[in-house]
Amino acid sequence: MTFALEKKLGILFCLALLAYFLVNSFAERGTLRYDEPGMREATALAGRWFSIIEEEKMLRGISSNSGGISPHSQLIGDEYSDITTTLGVLDAKHTALNPEFAALFVRMLHDAGISSGNVVGLSLSGSFPSLSISMLAALQTIGAEGAIISSLGASSFGANQPAMTWIDMESTLRREGGLKYRSEMVTLGAESDTGGGLSEQGIALLEAAARRNGIALFHPRDFEDAVRQRVDFFVSHRTVLLVNIGGNHAMMGNCVHSSMIPNDYHRVLRTCLHNDRGAIYRLNERGIPLLHILNIRSLAVAHGLPLEPNGYAESPQLHRTKKADKALVLALTTILCAAMFILFRRKPDGREMK
Repeated sequence: MTFALEKKLGILFCLALLAYFLVNSFAERGTLRYDEPGMREATALAGRWFSIIEEEKMLRGISSNSGGISPHSQLIGDEYSDITTTLGVLDAKHTALNPEFAALFVRMLHDAGISSGNVVGLSLSGSFPSLSISMLAALQTIGAEGAIISSLGASSFGANQPAMTWIDMESTLRREGGLKYRSEMVTLGAESDTGGGLSEQGIALLEAAARRNGIALFHPRDFEDAVRQRVDFFVSHRTVLLVNIGGNHAMMGNCVHSSMIPNDYHRVLRTCLHNDRGAIYRLNERGIPLLHILNIRSLAVAHGLPLEPNGYAESPQLHRTKKADKALVLALTTILCAAMFILFRRKPDGREMK
């Protein structure tokens, strides 16, 4: 074999290796892989709890005006109500309706080292009730203990229907679905976790929801008090992991880095010295790691769950792998073929081009 031929084969090998890396890195992911104990059970439990909430809303004559056709779309709230805190993205709310998130959360909790008997702190907001339900299903399946703070205000299409707030859903699941957990601290949410930005009517509706569910609302004096009380709560419960679902102001704070915290598990967060940093940072400074769930569409894509599902696997397959994107494969194949043609083309006299 001549040196020139060895050189050409080496170049071709490097190009093929690069193509493999690109396909493997940027492949279109398939469905979540069910390969750990509890994932099936958590998915089934979340799906049952979704149905219970839908049935309860029907009994109360509450329907969604979102126009969704996804399974469990009646969990979606309204575009606006008196207890709406911020704008929400409808597509993200529909994506979150998949009970397979409970299976993903089982995996995440396992990866974080959580097992039966551990105390997990949860900060839940009304913005993503389906994700809160899926997380509780995962936690209950594992058998861990939960120390829970919930805020009632909700973004668009969340639990923003005054007759069916997040605390109404939690109470329904405790009564009808066997939910073992209960929020120990409940706040209004919104700006500074004090109901800031809500109308007097909106605050009155949230207070009424707390009363009918036998809950004493916690009213922090201001932002700093809200953060301090949350930190004290989770520390006093000896939580070994903090789970944050949604964008509660007291949890996120005003640190510019908080909006850039990626989904998933974080043992140590990027340092933030802002005086108004939220409870997430202050608890992490005390050595409590974070499981952050906020940017739902990117979370779904990263872990192989469909966007805006029109349906989901009632009996999920155990072994599904990611699929290569056809356009990417075609493009790289074309490039490799072109490279082979250029490297090994011959002159008109039959000799190889140097």
